[in-house]
Amino acid sequence: MVPAAQPFPNHADESGVQSALNQSLIRVLYPSYSLIFFLSLLPPMAFATDSPSHPTVASLKSESRSAAMPLFVGEELLFDVRWMGLLAGNASMAVSSQVSKDGHNVYHIRLLAESSPLFSLFYNVRDIGETFIDVHGLYPWYFHLDQREGSRSTQRTVTFDHPRGIAIYTKNQQIPQEIKVPVGVHDSLSSFYLLRTLPLRVGQSIHLNMFSNGMTYDVEVQILRREKLEAYWGTVDTLVVQPLMRVQEILRQQGDVLIWVTDDERRLPIRMRTAIKVGSIEATLIDVKNLP
Repeated sequence: MVPAAQPFPNHADESGVQSALNQSLIRVLYPSYSLIFFLSLLPPMAFATDSPSHPTVASLKSESRSAAMPLFVGEELLFDVRWMGLLAGNASMAVSSQVSKDGHNVYHIRLLAESSPLFSLFYNVRDIGETFIDVHGLYPWYFHLDQREGSRSTQRTVTFDHPRGIAIYTKNQQIPQEIKVPVGVHDSLSSFYLLRTLPLRVGQSIHLNMFSNGMTYDVEVQILRREKLEAYWGTVDTLVVQPLMRVQEILRQQGDVLIWVTDDERRLPIRMRTAIKVGSIEATLIDVKNLP
């Protein structure tokens, strides 16, 4: 029995201008690598915990309001991705369909991130990701990422066997690996959408697990503050959240990743930003298609 889900992820790990564009188009938008969007830039079975050693961690059993289920077929989020104010690329995230896959009723979610024509002249990026999320539990059953960046091409596939707590991970043509993971663990794209369903309260921290690139990350999502922000349709109230990623208690994040989501039932990601060695990368929501 897979536990009910709970939140998200991302990280930034850049070394230069080309690497910044390369990594940020995915990690700023899912988040992690989330982000991490992104995150966003773009994380997990997410568990909210109350721990004596972490007195600031808040339980999800709070009086804070849960968002309405933001997963509905047809929604598409469009982003501009900028580096130092220059248009570096664009990205889209869409709930494309509700289908049956391997006997599971799932949402099919797709991510496309591309470099702009100007940046493509010296470094072309076209990354396509997809995840199939259980309609009821919101945990993923299958994840695929196809990265075409410069002269390199990488494909990663993960099949999640939640009852056994196993992720079957394949990179390119390598032999698939069976890796033990926490039951209900998320991928970086599914966790982005999971975050939008959660009750978020300022001062709260949510701890979760995320599987990416053959490893399980411990992710802490901090809800920092409320803030008014200019969206493309006007001024909106937002919540500012920050994901922090660790592997075996070691902080792996380099540079802050911040995500602004609307403080309403939709939890729309208005802005995502990550600091890198040369400036910062920022993804801004520029359109929402088929918003109910």
